[in-house]
Amino acid sequence: MKKFVLIFISGIMLVMLSGCALSINGKKIISFNERESFKWPAGNNSLEKAEVISEPFKKDGRLVVANTAGEIVFKSWEEDSIQITALKSVKGGGSQKDLEQLIDKIKIDVDNNNGNINVNVKYITGMWGINRQKVNLEIAVPQNAEIISGNSTSGDIRASDINDVKELNLSSVSGRIEIRSSSSEKFSVGTTSGGINVEDCKGNMTLQTISGEITLEEAVGELKCRTTSGRIKADDVEGSMTASTISGSINVSGTYLGSISDFRTTSGSIYVEAERIDDRGEYKLSSVSGSVKLILDEEASFNLKASSTSGHITNRFDMSRENEGASKKKVSGRVGSGGADINISTVSGGISILN
Repeated sequence: MKKFVLIFISGIMLVMLSGCALSINGKKIISFNERESFKWPAGNNSLEKAEVISEPFKKDGRLVVANTAGEIVFKSWEEDSIQITALKSVKGGGSQKDLEQLIDKIKIDVDNNNGNINVNVKYITGMWGINRQKVNLEIAVPQNAEIISGNSTSGDIRASDINDVKELNLSSVSGRIEIRSSSSEKFSVGTTSGGINVEDCKGNMTLQTISGEITLEEAVGELKCRTTSGRIKADDVEGSMTASTISGSINVSGTYLGSISDFRTTSGSIYVEAERIDDRGEYKLSSVSGSVKLILDEEASFNLKASSTSGHITNRFDMSRENEGASKKKVSGRVGSGGADINISTVSGGISILN
């Protein structure tokens, strides 16, 4: 049995190195590279080459861009078309002519279906070409597109001045994503190991990363932020917000926190400062291993429930108390005329409600 497994694994490695497909009983089960295998020339000579492609694009059209090894930059312009500027770069051996032949093997595949456009970078196949070829894309897009999507494996994605879009969908495995001065009905942004930065944007946003930081500045809309091992930081935000992280802090300051806002962390502190809250809002702040600090306007009215297993609770508001544990581990009552419901809990951290 062990001998069979060893032979099977060896066969798979041979398939990978040769760029073939593995079949059993005539049925293909693994295909690593169906194109002709390419032997990458050894050497560190480099060459860059720009290619510009223009395509007609209707205002309510869809644009989908995929780039494995390079950045994607979206920007706006006033034309009724898109313009793709692709900066190709390669490293390898041989003469200038050899490098030119090499770089021409990288193709920018554009499929335009009645104004709905798919852009895909076709890199040179072959295991030894990894990290020796790259294409950076800059794409000028008209306003009022229906959907703009960008996907990268190891490159950053940036978008600026993209407005009146129904959906802006951006994702990267190990690259950073930045969005500035843009508006969309829906933002959907995700990374695996890269950070997310949103600045001066308006729309409903879902921002997710596994091991990166999420930062927002001057964002307006329904904001949903989630990370596994990174902090969440938001300044001058306006709207309902949910933020959750397992291993990281949450730091939020806003002109207005909407009717339903929820902040949760397992191993980190929470700091929330709001100039104004909704009179009928529901606000939850929860940390397992970290402190929670909430700062509100001194004229704020709300109903408070706060509890901590092993931390102290500090409240600077005058409150009509309903009950208070003898150890000051639980506090509940009404501030002012009540209204908004605020629920704060920690396990091993203190709680502060300040004005």
